[in-house]
Amino acid sequence: MNKIPTQIQPLFEFSKKNNLSCIELRFISDENDRTSLLEHFGISNINKEEFVVWGELQSDNIVLSWCKEGIELDNAPIAFIDNECAPVSVVASNPDDFLKLLPLNLRSIALITSNINSFLSNSEKMKWAENEYSLDYIKETIEYYSDTDIDYEIFLEWYNNNIKLSQKESPYNIINKAIVAFPDFHDRIRQAGLPF
Repeated sequence: MNKIPTQIQPLFEFSKKNNLSCIELRFISDENDRTSLLEHFGISNINKEEFVVWGELQSDNIVLSWCKEGIELDNAPIAFIDNECAPVSVVASNPDDFLKLLPLNLRSIALITSNINSFLSNSEKMKWAENEYSLDYIKETIEYYSDTDIDYEIFLEWYNNNIKLSQKESPYNIINKAIVAFPDFHDRIRQAGLPF
């Protein structure tokens, strides 16, 4: 059974047809692959209905939807789990917000999330993060990769033609909103028996 949020399905289909280096995400749509990936990360006792794994970021992160307390897959927050036991976090409140982050590479999303998590108790650093990870950050990323990576140009053309966003939002706002909305994710992961 394919357990990928409906909003992410177009990216899944596009990535199956185009092997582009800029799409760092390997989709997990088969239950056997999902189980193997979890075992590779040392995770065996996880509620697969609550934590719906649907992607892997270059063997470094699991990408999943957290279907907590009856939240449906298509509305669930999206999180990364790092295989080196680094802090894990929700990166987007829902699949639509995750799609807004896609022009950034996924490693950048993980780095921004890690920075924001570590800055939460420091208002000066949070102000820096808000300025640094503005809409201009996405524009600069697009300009940089468009000039240097033909795969990225192909991806960006597809993205602009196929992903319809209700509004643009800065990476800082998207990620910080998710962290604030779901502060219990890290504790829940630990309660679920994950070794983090």
